[in-house]
Amino acid sequence: MKNAPHVCAVISMTLCSGSLTAHAQQSESVCVEASVIRKCETDAAAADHLKGRDADANTCQRQLDVSDGSLQECQTTSQREAARSSAHIERLAREAGARRVERDTRPEWLHVVGYVTGALLVGGGLGYILGGR
Repeated sequence: MKNAPHVCAVISMTLCSGSLTAHAQQSESVCVEASVIRKCETDAAAADHLKGRDADANTCQRQLDVSDGSLQECQTTSQREAARSSAHIERLAREAGARRVERDTRPEWLHVVGYVTGALLVGGGLGYILGGR
């Protein structure tokens, strides 16, 4: 066994090399603590709960959008009604102003004739009523 020392050296080097590889593999593996796993489970449960809340929030947002659309439609209708009412009032004011101008520009003698005619009719009616008794 002349080669025994060489064989022993090769075997020793192989064992050392295998031991270093095993140690390297062991150091690359990650050890996770149970508290970290529990925290991840808790976070996952909270995320699932929040997904349900997101669905509720989306439903609520849709309802708000519908309400906002209805409110805008109501405001638009109200603004149209206000514009129509304002136009109607302006038209009535113009017509009243035109009548006032027409009345004020009538000749004065027409006013006098109207008062005299009215007085004669009232006087004649009173005389007829009082004279008939």
